[in-house]
Amino acid sequence: MSGLLPLANLKMDSVYHGENTERTYTSCTWYGTATPREPAERIDWYLTFGDGGARDATAAQRALFAGELPQGSRATVVGFGDEAYWLTSTAEMDDITCGLAVRDGNLSVKVILRGPQHPPATCEADAKRLARTAWDEVPR
Repeated sequence: MSGLLPLANLKMDSVYHGENTERTYTSCTWYGTATPREPAERIDWYLTFGDGGARDATAAQRALFAGELPQGSRATVVGFGDEAYWLTSTAEMDDITCGLAVRDGNLSVKVILRGPQHPPATCEADAKRLARTAWDEVPR
């Protein structure tokens, strides 16, 4: 990913990781070069666990992903994943240019883009490229 997002712009105090008995979550935020205090790119990874019995990890992730759909609209084609949707600005996520969430099995990746480096004309293509790269970085 360092070829797509410069590591120098990744602020280590903006890297979060959490885990509970149901899922693990990692979030990384890169800051812009024109406005270094403003977040430009954020990528979130969510991996949902099964319990080896009744709890199916894919079904659980599918349900969590479906619960997020009201804040965006379904994407028609992204070229990977089981399902995807575009994010829009909401009260929780204001001032985004665009965002994309993609789920495949028990893994989902969310990319949120903001600022002048992601104008509307290229934002969706940037989001697809970053989501695919973030997806490919996860070992399977």
